Amino acid sequence: MEPLVTVIMPVYNAERYMKQSIDSILAQTYQNWKLLMIDDGSTDSSVKIMHDYCEKDSRIQMIPSTGNQGVASARNKGIIAAEGEYIAFLDSDDLWKPQKLEIQINYMQESNCGFVYSAYEVINEENEFQKVITPYWNAVNYKKLLNTNIIACCTAVIKSEYIKDNLMPQLKHEDYAAWLNVLKNHQLTAECVPGILASYRLVKGSVSSNKIKTIGWNWNIYRHNQKLSFLRSVRQIISFICMTGFKYIKR
Repeated sequence: MEPLVTVIMPVYNAERYMKQSIDSILAQTYQNWKLLMIDDGSTDSSVKIMHDYCEKDSRIQMIPSTGNQGVASARNKGIIAAEGEYIAFLDSDDLWKPQKLEIQINYMQESNCGFVYSAYEVINEENEFQKVITPYWNAVNYKKLLNTNIIACCTAVIKSEYIKDNLMPQLKHEDYAAWLNVLKNHQLTAECVPGILASYRLVKGSVSSNKIKTIGWNWNIYRHNQKLSFLRSVRQIISFICMTGFKYIKR
């Protein structure tokens, strides 16, 4: 019996892209998954789209809104409600390649690895290919990941037990902070599975594309989430700035 994978998808006014995202899950060659869509106070047709998919496939469920509380809160609701051995993440505008889960779960089962990620491609708002992002490191522990985040949320699969006790904090780059806490608290090494397994959609004006703000968000993670000293945080920020220009390379 294939182990169950719970896929967590936060949804906020995602009517433009979410059908494509959900369809990429339905197209998976790995079939033992459950999709939890967490509404975060949508005011467009996202809720209707979610209801329609829930009626079509019993593996798809919706967690109703309790207002707009942000992506970290939405993901955490999904993590808490998740069932099965593994948890994966897909935002409502990103896509998975058809063999994504099959490749990663097989790798995790064979290697007994509890946390994996992969390379991915960047697409634009019109689904046009932009570039491939290949993580600089094939494996990362806590100390190495402090230098810069190479684990895209849409590529991550993690054993449920590791993330359920390390929920995403209420701050910017909440996934990066969660990955750091998982690696530190469970003394894990995350491993990169070969292949380009997902498509990350770069939307104009998105917060993730603002490099200047990212420096401040990382500082907040180092100082207030990871509780690093002032001098250590300065060193990490310098390392982050130096690595940002070349942390992803084509292999």
